[in-house]
Amino acid sequence: MDLGRGQRIKVGDQAVFEITKTCNPCSRMDEIQNGLQSQLAGRRGILAKALHGGVIRVGDTIMLL
Repeated sequence: MDLGRGQRIKVGDQAVFEITKTCNPCSRMDEIQNGLQSQLAGRRGILAKALHGGVIRVGDTIMLL
């Protein structure tokens, strides 16, 4: 959660993402499972845009650029 807007991360060998903003769990979480929004309270999500695509696999290295 220490990533800020504009920071970039590389996942695996090629995929690069730029953080666009952090966000709180939305009210629609309760549509997935009743009470889910309150269970996620205090946890924030991150939105990012892909700058370079690539295959991402479980266990890939994540590097702050």
